Amino acid sequence: MLFDVLAGFWWFYAVVVATLCIVMFRRILAIRRQHEAATEAPPPVRKPLNPGRSLIVTAGVYVACFWWLIDLAWRANDMVSAAIITATMVALGSSHFFQVRRKTGVAVVRTVAGHLAVVWGIILLILNCRLEAWTACLRGIGPAEMSRLFPLWLLPVLTLALLLWIGLVLVVTGPKHRA
Repeated sequence: MLFDVLAGFWWFYAVVVATLCIVMFRRILAIRRQHEAATEAPPPVRKPLNPGRSLIVTAGVYVACFWWLIDLAWRANDMVSAAIITATMVALGSSHFFQVRRKTGVAVVRTVAGHLAVVWGIILLILNCRLEAWTACLRGIGPAEMSRLFPLWLLPVLTLALLLWIGLVLVVTGPKHRA
């Protein structure tokens, strides 16, 4: 029962965060598009970050996104998963750093939103593949007992529901096409 309640809580949290992020990125894109359509010059922005600071910001964001998973795998003595997650984090962070460097306006917002979507997708994939094993190890229980306490079907069903919700929010908040 405890695992079901925890899964439900974190699923609800993911729904709220995903909804807020989608709405925020849609609004930023709409404002940028409107401004770019109204004027020839791009909107005034602060001085862009130099490459060193940009690297630090990017590294900080990706460490924040993945550290908890690396720590969870490490505490469950799953060093292979910890190494794979770390390598994935470095690869995604590097890709983000080099793809965003010379972009501005709508292009940078689209790129950042795309990278966040990939990060969330990878986190969901990792959780679907390893969460049950990590939780069993951390709780000191066997796989059979873990399957009884945390049904194998629960996480994939919640993931599917989350993805369907995200799709619905994307459709509802999408740009309105006028005929």
